[in-house]
Amino acid sequence: MDVPGLRELQLWNAPEALDHTFADVAAVAADCRFGDCRHQTEPGCAVRQALGDRRLDAARWGSFQAAAGDRSSGALGGSEFPGRA
Repeated sequence: MDVPGLRELQLWNAPEALDHTFADVAAVAADCRFGDCRHQTEPGCAVRQALGDRRLDAARWGSFQAAAGDRSSGALGGSEFPGRA
């Protein structure tokens, strides 16, 4: 799409927007054993379990990671979702 004067479009930095857009991912992440789970190697990670048994689509997870990375430019963690520390 060509829009003169517009170089890029990004989500604004609002945790609610990410949580709303990826409500399915947030629901799975809420079941992680640890509130600060980074969804990498932690024991009891519900996201990794859901990816393994295909309850969470890998492409959907990849989209979440890209959006969260754009927002925070840091590692993913439970803190990407409101109410999680």
